[in-house]
Amino acid sequence: MGIVQGPIDPASIERLQRDMAREPGAFAVVQLPGRSVGPTIERLADRLGIKIDGMRGSAEPAWISASRLRVAHRYALPNGRRYALLEAQR
Repeated sequence: MGIVQGPIDPASIERLQRDMAREPGAFAVVQLPGRSVGPTIERLADRLGIKIDGMRGSAEPAWISASRLRVAHRYALPNGRRYALLEAQR
């Protein structure tokens, strides 16, 4: 396996599916859009009257379910990038 460069298109999904099928029990790490917002930032934004809804990450990208993969676990750096560990659907 290697790096699948974005943007994700049908060819890259096919490559990811092929690579995952070749390695039973394999996982893929993907960066999710948006950022995590921790409780400290939420409290500060609330005190300052700042709306932070636009900073939050949206639902997982549609290509994940289209690729017949599922999110095994989600990770987020404090107030930062979000990642998901993907595995083949069972």
